[in-house]
Amino acid sequence: MAKFTEGTRVRVPINNQTAPAMWRGREGVVTFAPGGLSPVEQHYSVRLDGDDTDELMFEGQIEAA
Repeated sequence: MAKFTEGTRVRVPINNQTAPAMWRGREGVVTFAPGGLSPVEQHYSVRLDGDDTDELMFEGQIEAA
């Protein structure tokens, strides 16, 4: 089950070693929560503040902002 829903503000923790360095410490909004497509870990489309495209992020890479 998805921890976040569309419209939820999230951030990529600065110390998250699984996230690309360019995402760390940034905030954004969940734009799509597909709901259980990955058998390993839930994933989301996230629009980071200041960007005009979405990024695919795993639940372990983000937290509530």
